[in-house]
Amino acid sequence: MDTRRLLREWIVIEHIEQDGPPDAMGDPTEAPTYTRWRGYVWQTQATEETANGQIAGETWELALERGAAGLLHAGDRIIQFGELVDGELVPDVGESFDVAGPPWVARNPRTQLVEYVHARLERSA
Repeated sequence: MDTRRLLREWIVIEHIEQDGPPDAMGDPTEAPTYTRWRGYVWQTQATEETANGQIAGETWELALERGAAGLLHAGDRIIQFGELVDGELVPDVGESFDVAGPPWVARNPRTQLVEYVHARLERSA
């Protein structure tokens, strides 16, 4: 199946740099930047308590259009159905997740062209 056909949801990537204006103590502050891409988020496991009391956590996956290659990093926050107005994130819109580990590109095995960017996610608090 061609996963690129699923990339129809708007996904906002929030990338945090430690290069904002210094705070009162002279330490750098965080400066977020936002980009918006077409993508798809799906759940691969639900939270469930087993018979012996162990809890299996939720796991989520993300696929983004190929243009996002190199722009998504571990620790970035993504907002599913997020909206940007004048380059700023609209608060309380969409569901947020954190990128858990380094993302990777999925390539077409025949052409070796990047098909999409793939990452594992954790639900944000």
